[in-house]
Amino acid sequence: MRELIEDFDRLLDAQFSADYWSDEGISAAAEIAQKFESDDWAMLTQLTNHRPVSWKARCADALGDEISIGARDILLVLMNDEDFDVRYSALDSLNSLAQLGMDLSVYREDIAAVLRHYVPTGSVVKFLIDSLKNRLSI
Repeated sequence: MRELIEDFDRLLDAQFSADYWSDEGISAAAEIAQKFESDDWAMLTQLTNHRPVSWKARCADALGDEISIGARDILLVLMNDEDFDVRYSALDSLNSLAQLGMDLSVYREDIAAVLRHYVPTGSVVKFLIDSLKNRLSI
């Protein structure tokens, strides 16, 4: 495994508090992801299939500012995960990418299909769903 992927994998798997992850960990993981090349994205895609829920959610969190095809493709897979937290993190990061200018219109129907099965459990989730729907004209 390449060094960048190993570093990213270790960081996502580390035992951090939720506060530390949101304050420091996401930024550190995003810095690593910014250095990824196409081989790294392919390796990360394979790795994602074999990691636990907490790792997948952190991966989605870390890719929210990474305007790249590799990040987008991983987030599109993670938005279909069976775990609520993973799906939410992936959708939140896709929303961030759209806000940063990434064109997700070709994936509008795929994202809409996920959102149709999403029952808002609170105001934050409702805000995310509404924001994605508005951004993608769903």
